[in-house]
Amino acid sequence: MAAVTEIAQDLFRISIFVPEINLQFNHFLVRDDEPLLFHTGYKRTFAEVRDAAAKVLDPSKIRHISFSHFEGAECGALNEWLAQAPRAETVVGLVGSLINLQDFAIRPPRTVTGEDAIDTGRYRFRFIATPQLPHGWDAGLLFEEKRRTLFCSDLFHQFGDVEPITDRPILEEARKALLAMEAGPLAGYVPYTRHTGRMLDELAALQPATLAVMHGSSFQGAGDRALAGLAEIMRSVLQPDEHSSREGSLYLRLGGYDAIASIVDDLLASLRADPAFARFGAGRSLDSQNRARQLLVDQVCALAGGPCFYTGRDMKTSHAGLRISEDEWEANLRYAGDALQKHGIGPREQAEFLDLFARYKQDIVETTQA
Repeated sequence: MAAVTEIAQDLFRISIFVPEINLQFNHFLVRDDEPLLFHTGYKRTFAEVRDAAAKVLDPSKIRHISFSHFEGAECGALNEWLAQAPRAETVVGLVGSLINLQDFAIRPPRTVTGEDAIDTGRYRFRFIATPQLPHGWDAGLLFEEKRRTLFCSDLFHQFGDVEPITDRPILEEARKALLAMEAGPLAGYVPYTRHTGRMLDELAALQPATLAVMHGSSFQGAGDRALAGLAEIMRSVLQPDEHSSREGSLYLRLGGYDAIASIVDDLLASLRADPAFARFGAGRSLDSQNRARQLLVDQVCALAGGPCFYTGRDMKTSHAGLRISEDEWEANLRYAGDALQKHGIGPREQAEFLDLFARYKQDIVETTQA
């Protein structure tokens, strides 16, 4: 059942948690003379979101509907909402209007630029075009000027069934989520372009006091500092390395898929030969071992910039309960280094390879040796 929370005056967060993917989907309803809904949600969750909205106001009275970009979670139920609220109009940027909404929506949208104000009574909104941020050519964010609320869409994505709003920092959880997404089958969901840093700086200049986040806790506090921190995280995680962009990805510099598979095979052979690691293979079938090997190959390939998808679980979940120690972590890195040297991999590529996994250490190591 959707949870409804007033996270700021007249601003209601309608949240649906999906445990299978450990993710919240948040929709935001503004109570005013002309109510506004940001994120319609999926078509399949329309009734649940509508019934939750009815706890705040009559859904048929909604006058403005907006979202960041054309995607099921953002606007899948748009036409259901337009039918529910006969006087509602969709507020969207020029690109979204031209390439999507003029064909998709059952009523023509209101096409706006950053100069156009959307007045709802006590509050005033502007739609700020942010192409490819978080993703999509048509992307944009909504900013409410009176109370300085930025509706962030997928920015500050966090996993888990977390609290509706917090004044504690959310950047570390956002960083973990971005790394997890980049290591899985949905890698590349947030592109980093030559405009990304500038757009985040411009959003920070708005000095938002509340960040209304689609996936995870919303944030109340110094939104400008949070956006500056997010810019640094996105730059470090997503921006192509200078050497990689000039000389090719780490995937290519390692020798491609077959070379990576051979390096992984040598690493696993060393681990199997070490009695200290015997407990990890005990009781596992050959099929289970082969699947784990393939997942590791795919993960290294994807993290190194290759044409692979990692379909396994996140690192924290897959290593929970194994009680991996600091000594075991260091031994694994030594064996990986030996495998890289055996294949003639240079020092810089060795360091980059090991760094692919160093970022996950806190999710993998559970115990410290006395």
